[in-house]
Amino acid sequence: KIWNSTNGGTTWSSTNVSAISAGEFWASVAYSPTLNIFVALGAFTSTRAMSSTNGTTWTARTISTANQWQSCNWVGGSIAKFIATGNTNSNQIAYSSNGTSWTTTTITGKSFGQRPLCYNENTGEVVLIATDGTIHKSTDGITWTLAGTAPTACTSIAYSPTLNLYAIKASTSTIYTTSDLSTFTTITGVSGY
Repeated sequence: KIWNSTNGGTTWSSTNVSAISAGEFWASVAYSPTLNIFVALGAFTSTRAMSSTNGTTWTARTISTANQWQSCNWVGGSIAKFIATGNTNSNQIAYSSNGTSWTTTTITGKSFGQRPLCYNENTGEVVLIATDGTIHKSTDGITWTLAGTAPTACTSIAYSPTLNLYAIKASTSTIYTTSDLSTFTTITGVSGY
């Protein structure tokens, strides 16, 4: 089933989707306001993907390489792509400029956590953090260069264009902040996931 809301999340309704087989697990949904399309990616070593223009009617799609596609984001600006990271063949990245066809690439020797990607609207770069703390950036979502290294292993990254500040999750109680991906401030004692 797919659940959707038309009133800002107050009430929800479910739709049976023929593109979903019994027992399948879907870990990530993303939306592109530019393309007006939703995408959903399969988990548990899947090549499965779906797309929808209304959130209720879905069409089955395929990613060439099986993976646990745990995180998918629409990255706007000049990049204008859906970008997803894998968690089984951990160094894999999938990208799509239309939400229907997908291509995969890799960052050799790296693995990714649950929410490892963000977009910097000020520089037009997408930033990806690996679990070993290395930070990679790209201006097209395809070719990646090393941008810096966080003090310890990390799983997630977010960016505030208003503050021009990245927040990086290192553990359940530690967050690093940085504006340049090279100098880090440590915040400890943060509770929650």
